[in-house]
Amino acid sequence: DNYVLTVDSNGDCGWEAAAGGGKVLQVVQAIKTDAEAIVTGFTWTDIDDMTVNITPSAASSKIFVMSDFACGSSNAYSMKIRLYRGTTHIYKGDDSDDYVSVTKRLQPYGNSNDFYKLENASIGFLDSPTYTVGDTLTYKLQAACYGSQIMYINRTSTMNAYKSLGYDSIPASSITVMEIGA
Repeated sequence: DNYVLTVDSNGDCGWEAAAGGGKVLQVVQAIKTDAEAIVTGFTWTDIDDMTVNITPSAASSKIFVMSDFACGSSNAYSMKIRLYRGTTHIYKGDDSDDYVSVTKRLQPYGNSNDFYKLENASIGFLDSPTYTVGDTLTYKLQAACYGSQIMYINRTSTMNAYKSLGYDSIPASSITVMEIGA
């Protein structure tokens, strides 16, 4: 019961009690394989298929959240991403009256050739949520961009214009949560 095989510096083997915490108890992942165009007028909106639910199996677990995604833009304005647990914005910059608090700020477009560019971003965050065993925790990504700007997920702004030449492609994006035992 919960023993691990160890080998010391002399090459001698033995059994020892396993360490208590830090074990991955479960993993849940959502994958986005399609392309999406988002126009928000700077209203936060969920990114389709980038929501994942996990029901912790033990008390006092932590949840490690990982995500990777690719974004394109229709112009030079920045795009913003937030990570949420339920309705709470987590893993964020300081709140301020002068700045927008975000998880990631992306700006792939800088000159006329950047219509072809995708900005790849990743998130890694160890969350310490308060919950009762049996509660379901929801983690999701939301996006916002300015005015009529179009933010693209898993595509460039020129997608389909050069499809026949083989320039365009659709990458995959994901959000993964791991329950880590206390």
